Amino acid sequence: MEADSSPTPFAPSDGNSSLPPTIDSTVHKYSPAFVIVMSALMLLFMAASLLGNMLVILTVCRNRQMRTRTNLFLVNLAVADVMVAALDMPVALVTLIEGRWVFGEALCQINAFAVGLGTMLSIHTLMHISIHKYISMTRPFSRFMTRQKIVGLIAAAWLWSILYNLTPQLGLTHTVYKKGTTQCGPEIPLNVKQKLHSAINSLVNFYLPLAVMIFCYARIFQEIRAHLGRMRENSNMAERSSVLQQQRIAVTLFLVLACFLLCIAPYIVYSNGLVMARDKDAVPLILNPIAYWCVYLNSALNPVIYGARSSSFRQSYKDILLGTKRMKISTLGSMRSVGSTRLYSHRVSLPANSPFRQMSGFLTPAPAQLSR
Repeated sequence: MEADSSPTPFAPSDGNSSLPPTIDSTVHKYSPAFVIVMSALMLLFMAASLLGNMLVILTVCRNRQMRTRTNLFLVNLAVADVMVAALDMPVALVTLIEGRWVFGEALCQINAFAVGLGTMLSIHTLMHISIHKYISMTRPFSRFMTRQKIVGLIAAAWLWSILYNLTPQLGLTHTVYKKGTTQCGPEIPLNVKQKLHSAINSLVNFYLPLAVMIFCYARIFQEIRAHLGRMRENSNMAERSSVLQQQRIAVTLFLVLACFLLCIAPYIVYSNGLVMARDKDAVPLILNPIAYWCVYLNSALNPVIYGARSSSFRQSYKDILLGTKRMKISTLGSMRSVGSTRLYSHRVSLPANSPFRQMSGFLTPAPAQLSR
């Protein structure tokens, strides 16, 4: 790894001497081998993310039976990942290759906004998914999580992510490009106001959503185990099939969450280490592109998980890619039907008092009462 310094290390932000410089114009080039490998990975992430997430969006849009409440959240995740692949990844790739920021100050501000927006939107959407499934599993007769409320939660995730990423414009922090990085972002916290902003950011946009998701999924799996335990004594094949389907749904959503946490963990360690380190220069610059590449990897993983766990998604992917006729998913009965449902290609009857008749569907076309 080698670094070349230009005579003017910083470009002024707007001529106001009270503000810190926005762009460190020092050229910092990583080794050719590192750049080649990371560039190849980025191109792969971009292609997989754009293709995979567009397939997810088209799958739900093309098939009415797939437009379940949970799948609305998954479409929102896919939109966020498409945005990351289209807006964030190309900028990071060019910056890595050039070894400096070449897009100017205005795009530096936009880039910092877009990078924060994609990450915050994803984690808040995942939190809302966990809340939705928690209510569906623990209060199956509740009508609280209507489709309108799902849309409201999605809108709230967007609104919060947009507003929070505008806080640098309020003077709570300052957006800069730092030498050796591949994107613009908040300045390393130095004063009390910046440290408070950083602490609130970590609490509200990571640790609090993480705590909510851990609680919700723990209760979801606890409820499933308890229900399966009760059915061992009073067996009903229809209800057991429904519970097992809900268990598969919960496992799939948990895998999505687990992949997100694994991919964002290097960034959390890197950013927190940078904030807490007394000597900021002691933190290796190479950790920045590695941490962000892990975040970008997550954008390509969700469509793979859906395809691996859902035959309906797999079939729709094939139909779209091969240009075959629109996938037809067998209708599972009237929305008002209360007597029967079809699970795993066979017809079964759930007892009238079964709470699982009221649950919302996911991934595959849901039972009659579950698909709303």
